Amino acid sequence: MDIKKAISTAVKREEFSYKLYMHLYKTTDVLSVKTLCRRLAKEELGHKKALLSLDAKKLELKQKTRVVIGRTLVSTPLTELGGVQAMLNYAVDKEQKAYEQYKKLEKVSAQKKVKLLFSRLAGQEANHKKLILSEYKRMF
Repeated sequence: MDIKKAISTAVKREEFSYKLYMHLYKTTDVLSVKTLCRRLAKEELGHKKALLSLDAKKLELKQKTRVVIGRTLVSTPLTELGGVQAMLNYAVDKEQKAYEQYKKLEKVSAQKKVKLLFSRLAGQEANHKKLILSEYKRMF
């Protein structure tokens, strides 16, 4: 996968994450989950904006590196993911995959500015996972 496709896939994942958190926000009555989901949805939009600010034509990769990130997006409708517990479980896995994706992109990027962006995004995804796990443990 070339860097342009990798970024396009990452943008789609961020859009899906936004939809996931907004769906959970709208469907739960648990105030702490609503608050967390609203925050995470906003941050996912920020990730998308950061990715879209990259000029893929100017990105440099270390040598001829093949970028392999998750190739499939979830095709299951959000309404079929189940209740709050199932969605939080799913969100933890999704955040872990996003973290791994950004770490791979960081590793293959040649430009310091771009490496720093992917490192920052990876850190934020790891923090999302931590926040979701904390809420999950508190609830269940």
